[in-house]
Amino acid sequence: MERLRKLDLASGYTEMLQEVETLRLECNEQLGKSDEAVLTAYKRLSALAAGLQPLSEAAEGAAPHLIVHVMRTAYTLRTQIEQAFAADFQIIYQEIQSRRQKSQTHHSFQCRRKNSCQTVRFR
Repeated sequence: MERLRKLDLASGYTEMLQEVETLRLECNEQLGKSDEAVLTAYKRLSALAAGLQPLSEAAEGAAPHLIVHVMRTAYTLRTQIEQAFAADFQIIYQEIQSRRQKSQTHHSFQCRRKNSCQTVRFR
């Protein structure tokens, strides 16, 4: 009976590792394609990590390596997501700045043509 219990625990441990890996791969695959899909997978992984700690404490510290692995994976993904989002925002910001500068140049040129003695620049 003890062997059956250990086998069941090992099976659960393996399933958890597979789920963590699936979520990690899903996040990495969707990064840059679908922010919603990335965040959904990350939320599931984060919930898994948060839920493991109380379960381990209730089981007298069982599976500490699994908990550490899941928490590290969630932290690493969070960092990757933050970096990807920051890079996307930087690109968008630069595009806005570029368009703004082009728009200012265009407005300045138009005003110069209308009022030949004045140049007006909009900010």
